[in-house]
Amino acid sequence: MPDKLFIASQAAVPEKFLFLEGKFTKYDHCYHEFDCVETCNDKSNDCLGRSITDFLRYVEVITNQGWKAFDILDRI
Repeated sequence: MPDKLFIASQAAVPEKFLFLEGKFTKYDHCYHEFDCVETCNDKSNDCLGRSITDFLRYVEVITNQGWKAFDILDRI
């Protein structure tokens, strides 16, 4: 993934907008940031049953197709 930004709903993961916990600022946007992958003992909870490899491939396909930005205020 060339950059770390993605749109959660297009990647089929839950959206989490930090501004909903506080005040909206001009810096808020529709993108989420991929930070890291860590091994854990939790059961998989992916809605599509993907492994992390499958998820990253899925995100790569969408990245190549182009992310569809939206106004986050429409999600409130």
